[in-house]
Amino acid sequence: MSPPYSRPQAFTLLELIITIIVISIIAAVFASSKGTPLSNRISAAGYKIRSDIRYAQSYALASQRRTRIGFEFTGAPGAISYSIYAEQTPNADDWVLIKDPLTRKDYRVDFSQGEYSLIGGIYSFFNQDSYDLVFDKEGAPWGYNQSDGSETQLSSDGTVSVYTATFTVARVKPNTGKVSG
Repeated sequence: MSPPYSRPQAFTLLELIITIIVISIIAAVFASSKGTPLSNRISAAGYKIRSDIRYAQSYALASQRRTRIGFEFTGAPGAISYSIYAEQTPNADDWVLIKDPLTRKDYRVDFSQGEYSLIGGIYSFFNQDSYDLVFDKEGAPWGYNQSDGSETQLSSDGTVSVYTATFTVARVKPNTGKVSG
């Protein structure tokens, strides 16, 4: 008696084509969800800046002291870093660095190294070019001139932009201090 006919153990052409199509679709979806390294860094920097602005406002409300996000400008275009300060004595302009609640170190964010290193500098506009952002004890936003210590309440949206792409990553509404991207 002859052995029954057995089919070779292999994929058919149709199975291979369907497999290739499914893999191609998955690869296309994955590739489109991944941005360039620069766009990912800009997005991460924007999220960090917006989060820190909200934190500074919350800190002002909770401590009932003015807080300031100070942008440190160097010779490079735009600010390279910023720090968050709180006033030590009410209305005395004696700013001290607050501590980052996660690291317990001085609250300073540096854009010249680490995950943000490719974005260039940041540019702030709070009533005037290169002004800092201050929140009063009620959480209202003000523009702050570092050189003379003067403050003016925001008259229009304050913005923080990334210099590399001149892409606005944070907007602060006057009166309320609401932060948006």
